[in-house]
Amino acid sequence: MKRVIDLDKENVEGFTNQQMFESLTDDVTTINGYRINLINNFLGVTTNTQQELDELFDNY
Repeated sequence: MKRVIDLDKENVEGFTNQQMFESLTDDVTTINGYRINLINNFLGVTTNTQQELDELFDNY
C-alpha cells in the first residue's frame, strides 16, 4: 500500500516545492542528509520547529 504524506496533518508547513527539491543536492545520499539540508537551509524561513520536522521524518 502506498503511503501519502499529508503535510497539513503532520503539522509541518511552509516549505515550498522548490525548497524541498533544492535540498536534494548531489551530496545527499540518505534521508537524514535530506533532513539536515532542509533544517540548515530553509527551516528558519518557516514557522516550523526543528522538533516538528524531526517528528515528521521519524514517522516516515
